[in-house]
Amino acid sequence: MQTQLDDDKFIRRSIGIRDTFVSQDDFNSSKIILNLFSSFNQEDYKLRIEMGTMNVYTNSKAVINALLSLQNSKACSTFFLNAFSSSIQ
Repeated sequence: MQTQLDDDKFIRRSIGIRDTFVSQDDFNSSKIILNLFSSFNQEDYKLRIEMGTMNVYTNSKAVINALLSLQNSKACSTFFLNAFSSSIQ
C-alpha cells in the first residue's frame, strides 16, 4: 500500500467488485497502530480483522493503556472515532 501511495498519491482497496479509497490520514493511523502492536509480545493480544472492523482481544493493561493513549492523540483520532464509543462505557 505504501508503494501505491507513493506512486499514485492515493490508495485503492478492492473488496470483491467494489473499489474504495483509503485516505492518507487513515493509512498513517494504521501505520502508527501497527508500530504499537509490534512493540508488544504477540502473546499479549489477539487481533480479529474483518472487512473494515478491527477487534482487539487482550487481558494486558499495558496494551489497553497504549490503545487508550492513541485514542487521545490527534494522529489516530479519526480511526478511533467510532471504535471506542460503542465498546467502552
